[in-house]
Amino acid sequence: MRKQFEHILLTLLIGTTVLLGLTFWLNTNFGFNLFSTEHWDMLASLQASGQQIDKKFYVSIGAALLILFVCLNIIYRPGFKKNQKKIETPAPVSHIHITPIENKTSDTPLLTPPPLSTSVPDSPEIDIKPVEEPNPPAPVPNDIQLTRPPKLHLPKNMAQVAATQYAQQMQSATPPADRYDSELKQIFTDNSFIVKKNPRIAGLVPNLFAIGVGEIVWIGGVDCDIAKLKTAIEKLESTFQETLEDIVITINAFIIDTTGKYDSDPRVQIFHSIDELKQYISENPGVPIDNSDREDFDAYSDYIDTVLTLLYKI
Repeated sequence: MRKQFEHILLTLLIGTTVLLGLTFWLNTNFGFNLFSTEHWDMLASLQASGQQIDKKFYVSIGAALLILFVCLNIIYRPGFKKNQKKIETPAPVSHIHITPIENKTSDTPLLTPPPLSTSVPDSPEIDIKPVEEPNPPAPVPNDIQLTRPPKLHLPKNMAQVAATQYAQQMQSATPPADRYDSELKQIFTDNSFIVKKNPRIAGLVPNLFAIGVGEIVWIGGVDCDIAKLKTAIEKLESTFQETLEDIVITINAFIIDTTGKYDSDPRVQIFHSIDELKQYISENPGVPIDNSDREDFDAYSDYIDTVLTLLYKI
């Protein structure tokens, strides 16, 4: 019974370790969460639509299952028990033969000890003094008051305090550019664009990511790094080219330059204020979604959500 219990514990330990390792690997490299039903639904929709999925994704799952199978095979195979070495015990001694020692005569005379004296020697006199009792402690004067150190009062829920402090630090560290998110969302929403949740692409989290009819994407931010923004555009374009064949998605990028440090760029449009961007978008609005285009636009929107969720971890 004890061995079966040990086997069950080992199985649970190895299974949990393999599952956590696989979850960490897939989440780090593919942005896929094993415990998310939404991710499984998106994976099923990608497979049903015939889109190509990286083979490393399936190889990772197969390798994890193979490792689990090998470990379980090692645990439950008959030769898993350790060989115990037998300790040889000495045979009991049944009979010991003792050879008597012969008495040999010696010519050397035996020495006899001198007779013991029965007289008791005089003991010196010992001066025994009575033990003095220690003096009692002196009484404490009334004008001196004994004080104790103050108690240190700690909060009961240290985790809640730490979370509050971390939230305050994150709130104070929030860049001023994030204050423009709601205003940018309102500008593009009012002009027939659909605003998505901001992803993280190449280390950049833009202030706005929106799509429109005609396979149009708008991405940009306030005083963001223009080099990172260009790298994010290149990654998006390569992803769209690898996953789509006949559909071309147009990416428009912008930066609201409130500090005056950016020059004009052919790939990124520079606006010096949010009002300037608002005027430009109002002059170049998106196309309203008709009922005839609703199905195609919904498929395009779902595709963008899948790319941003699996690859860029929104």
